[in-house]
Amino acid sequence: MIDWTEASVTDLARGFVPQYLTFGKEDLEKLIMYYGETEGYVWANMVAHVIELAETYPLDIAEFALKSGLDEYEEMAKSTLGVQ
Repeated sequence: MIDWTEASVTDLARGFVPQYLTFGKEDLEKLIMYYGETEGYVWANMVAHVIELAETYPLDIAEFALKSGLDEYEEMAKSTLGVQ
């Protein structure tokens, strides 16, 4: 079963943000290197781009919460934005 709930056409670097937030820059650099070795599309400064995207992650979650109307995303948005 494939769940397409959160599927969208967007910047592919967004898919690397959770890796960075969970494991840090060093592991992100390794992941991008391995991704490139398997013919994934990478570019110069991709690591810096992912880190920049991570700064907007709380806003991305909040936007999705508003669009979806799903309570669990609203709670996640509140948590990442530091509001109650």
